[in-house]
Amino acid sequence: MRQTGFMAAPALIAIRDMPKRLPEDHENAHYMAEKLAQIEQVTVKSDRVDINMVFFTIEREKELLDKLPDLLAEDKILINELEDGEWRWVTHIDIDKADIDKAVGKLGEVLKLS
Repeated sequence: MRQTGFMAAPALIAIRDMPKRLPEDHENAHYMAEKLAQIEQVTVKSDRVDINMVFFTIEREKELLDKLPDLLAEDKILINELEDGEWRWVTHIDIDKADIDKAVGKLGEVLKLS
């Protein structure tokens, strides 16, 4: 393979530097879970908030849930498609508490307005 360093460099950073960041990502995931739990229609899977992912369900009509990724994407907020009845948000190096506040706030707005 030519130029394998271009693929190896991110792997080295991930192995060397990112484990030190995991506590911050986990703290942000807990913060996100707390904020999401304050939205009436949202149920956080609190037994699974031990990593940097937050899984949750939303009790709303299917039509709204089908449009949710597009509605959030209008504000550059990404959310996976509904999978096995659950949604997932992930914290990582590019996500801070202000980003979490923005995302959760927008989700709350969408759910109230629709």
